[in-house]
Amino acid sequence: MRSALLHVTLVVLLFSPEAVLRAGTRAEIRGTGRALDAAPFPLVVDRVSPCGRFYVVPNLVTDAVRVFNRDGNAHATWLSGQVRDARGTLSFDLSGNLLVSQFDLNRVLAVDSDGNVAYTVSAGGLYGPEGATVAPGGGLAVCSYLSDSIKFFSSSGGYLSNLSDHVSDPLCLVFDRDGNLYVGNRADGAGHVAKFNADRQFVQSFGNGLFFPHPLDIALNKDQILYVTTPGIVWKFDRQGMLLGPVAEGGLNPAGLAFDEIGNLWVTNAAAPNVYRFDAQDRFLGVTSLGSVPSAFKLAGIAFDAKSSSDCDNNAQPDLCDVTTGGASDCNRNGRPDVCDLPDNDCDGDGIPDDCEPDCDHDCLPDACELSCGDPGGLCDRPGCGLGKDCNHNSIPDACDLDGAEVSYESFASTTGLNLVGVAAPVDGRIRIVPIELHWSAGAFWLTDRQRIAGGFHSTFQFNLNPEYEYDADGFAFVIQNQGSSALGEGAHFLGYGGIPASLAIEFDVWDNGSFTGDLNDNHVAVHSSGTQPNYASEANRLAINTAVPDLWNATTYTVDVVYIPGRLQVYITPVVGPVIDIPANLSSLLGLADGKAWVGFTAGSGGASHNFDILNWKFATGSNDCQGNGVPDECEITEVDCNHNGVPDDCELATSGDCDKNQVPDDCQPDCDGDGTPDVCVLMNCPPNHPECQDCNANGVPDECDSNGGPVHPPFGSIRNPANGHYYLLTTVPTSWPVAESIAKALRGHLATVSDAAENAWIRTTFDPLTTDPAVFIGFNDIEHEGQFVWGGGEPGAYTNWIPGEPNNNGNSEDWGELHLDGWAGKWNDYDGNRLGLVEVVLSNDCDQNGVIDECDIAAGRQRDCDGGGVPDECEPDADADGITDRCDGFADYDHDADVDLNDVRYFSTCLGVSGPDHPLTPGECRDRFDSNESATVDLRDTAAVQRSFTGPR
Repeated sequence: MRSALLHVTLVVLLFSPEAVLRAGTRAEIRGTGRALDAAPFPLVVDRVSPCGRFYVVPNLVTDAVRVFNRDGNAHATWLSGQVRDARGTLSFDLSGNLLVSQFDLNRVLAVDSDGNVAYTVSAGGLYGPEGATVAPGGGLAVCSYLSDSIKFFSSSGGYLSNLSDHVSDPLCLVFDRDGNLYVGNRADGAGHVAKFNADRQFVQSFGNGLFFPHPLDIALNKDQILYVTTPGIVWKFDRQGMLLGPVAEGGLNPAGLAFDEIGNLWVTNAAAPNVYRFDAQDRFLGVTSLGSVPSAFKLAGIAFDAKSSSDCDNNAQPDLCDVTTGGASDCNRNGRPDVCDLPDNDCDGDGIPDDCEPDCDHDCLPDACELSCGDPGGLCDRPGCGLGKDCNHNSIPDACDLDGAEVSYESFASTTGLNLVGVAAPVDGRIRIVPIELHWSAGAFWLTDRQRIAGGFHSTFQFNLNPEYEYDADGFAFVIQNQGSSALGEGAHFLGYGGIPASLAIEFDVWDNGSFTGDLNDNHVAVHSSGTQPNYASEANRLAINTAVPDLWNATTYTVDVVYIPGRLQVYITPVVGPVIDIPANLSSLLGLADGKAWVGFTAGSGGASHNFDILNWKFATGSNDCQGNGVPDECEITEVDCNHNGVPDDCELATSGDCDKNQVPDDCQPDCDGDGTPDVCVLMNCPPNHPECQDCNANGVPDECDSNGGPVHPPFGSIRNPANGHYYLLTTVPTSWPVAESIAKALRGHLATVSDAAENAWIRTTFDPLTTDPAVFIGFNDIEHEGQFVWGGGEPGAYTNWIPGEPNNNGNSEDWGELHLDGWAGKWNDYDGNRLGLVEVVLSNDCDQNGVIDECDIAAGRQRDCDGGGVPDECEPDADADGITDRCDGFADYDHDADVDLNDVRYFSTCLGVSGPDHPLTPGECRDRFDSNESATVDLRDTAAVQRSFTGPR
């Protein structure tokens, strides 16, 4: 019945409080209990503020509400990343909140003058809203496209009544001064306008056959001429439905429309980011370009400020005109000239409102003046100026930068200071991160300012997951992240944080996804992080889990406390005694927070099942920024005394982190080869004599158990040594898939190459490009385990990357394997899903005889001989003639006498077999002397084994 491609509208109608209906009416508004006053109902154009700004919203893309001055210059962007499918023009309610329809989310957002969501309209079976406006009586009327009806609501969004007669796929609506309602119906492609009288009785339909495929927007000018947009043209009608003609101009594909205060028509262009303007006689005036709008932004509705115009300075000109065209300053951007804000708001008497001059200590000396006196005779040249310090250059005097901060929301009646993302919205004083009506969705909200978490924090909030159905899913999380205040991950089992890099999530999970995520049950609290890499709700990223928690999915209101003291993270759920989570943690190091700050907030996700995930209130307090109490902010003291880069001076961290060797360096800054939390130096310091697990035979500060590796004794045949790291590299012989190439590498006791830095990347490219005609080779980087989360073949995350611009892109949803280009991309990386040669990397063993003692200690203690001084015991070296003396020491197989058995010696052997050789072949006698290992008086293939042993050594 309904088209998948919808062009929709929303009409702006406002009226002053004086027009709110009184007693003595001529008709009652059906279902509202209120009646129409004889006074005319004001049109939108009657309420437009002179010099006011205009607003536009996107259609069919996700973007924002964008606010512009009349000249097209951007003034503000609201709800960035949250406005999608805003299919309709814009309107204001009586309180000055902008009404924005969200088709796919089945709701209308009321956005206040600061760009925050004041309330939502979503009750009464509202399904696919396509436009909203103020109705006579002060409430709201909304097109409910997918339920073929007009829904009526109170001024606060409460559902009142429904109109469905002669309403079919409604797209736009408007009221005239007599309270008649005009609805633009799509009507299964038979688009028309339906007119209803003030009693909501159907009167007539008109425009049939003119709208291809349907009406988009509808508005009335001052003379109550009806204008209707449809693709390619604007049609005009009188109120009886008589066609008056078209309005058109080259290059214009009409979408939304609105009239300014003098009656000029403004029409948004669906074909380009601009607005066409026509005068009251429909003559073309020009085009206003919106240069700051992204190219993907498809314009839909437009509306003008409809707030009351004030004249605070009594100059007979509205305040908005003073500040937009009259040259009056408006430093705090509140739409009033600064001169009107001075009474009781200019303590230093400099003619600038106090809220435009930060003064953190409230001493009537602005912060800028505390830090600098400025020019002689200037605003800051006054007593006391220039005495403040600002060691961290954040424009805040140090004296104001010492205490922790606290943000508190006793309820979410106001969302100022928060950024709501995805499907999150305020509902009845709480924030509903995901509503139960939306499946496969994700939402989030964050404090807009980054918080200093390095010194510790205490976060307290309440939630109530009152079950409404047998199956409600999936859960929500408290999240710390370093991506941004618009961060949003995947929904469903990823709970809205899946994929957010540099994040830690404390999840409250009420759905068991089983082995897919490693969930242990459908009621648990867990902590997940992948460091600076994308985070996922999986067992691999889980730092802790507790399944013995209260039933989260019931009618109980739970209070949660998250307490972080540098070095330890704890989670409490009242009424449980003691923490339900208690783990060691260094969040600054874990998340890579160079300045110790991050964004904090909440996420949630729903899948095939859903739920109302509501946060009722929230308080977030950070610790002191002067842990030593010396009057200097911590970040100014950590240049050389913050070894773990967590934003806390080492002196303040010794008590919590520990200092086992009393060297004034926190334990977590010292080497800990086995990751057991005890620095190596303390393991060795407390080691009993001759204890096998904590010796350090070579006195290098690393316990012997950590000082040996499991690599091969000798390099694989044909491998090439990188002199920078001593590792050996070689190519697999035939192109294969990445898993097969990795299995070959493991068989050689290595992995596909781990590229640690740009120098190693360049060495690989220049070394192997001449050795193959293949354009690229597989390296160990892959995201087989978690899409988008690349790790090396050994499982470790990667700090260095060198992707081709735009990669990795997972083309075809199947590219999980990293490749390094040897061709024109000059060492750049790409994700791939075909066959390539694999680049194998091997690190040689330093315990060749596998006796648990590294080779250099065996040699130093005299337990092993090393005749050539190469650091490898003789018993592990090649001895092709089995005379007890290594080939390097007795010269056997070193046929060119260069003190090394290498590929050149193989060439000599090949010469004696008559295959090929160097420029100066050996004589037959020389061949027998050097290669006849079985003394058969001839050099033949039976001598090959001895040559091979010279390269591989004993096995």
